[in-house]
Amino acid sequence: MNGELMSNDTAKLPSQLQCMNQINPRGTTSLHRNGKSCRLRWINYLRPGLKGGGFSPQEKETILALHHLLGNK
Repeated sequence: MNGELMSNDTAKLPSQLQCMNQINPRGTTSLHRNGKSCRLRWINYLRPGLKGGGFSPQEKETILALHHLLGNK
């Protein structure tokens, strides 16, 4: 899926922004965000289930093994 919005997420986003009083009737936000920046903010920071924090030991091991195998690409 690579961070793409699902159809149900796309439907939820405007209502979520309106609930947080960040969007006015003209469709722009009080923080001067356009649709693209709102979408990127959702993908990178607000999406439910997005894992935050550091890497687990298993993830670190996988990263190092792949780097050893593939190098800097």
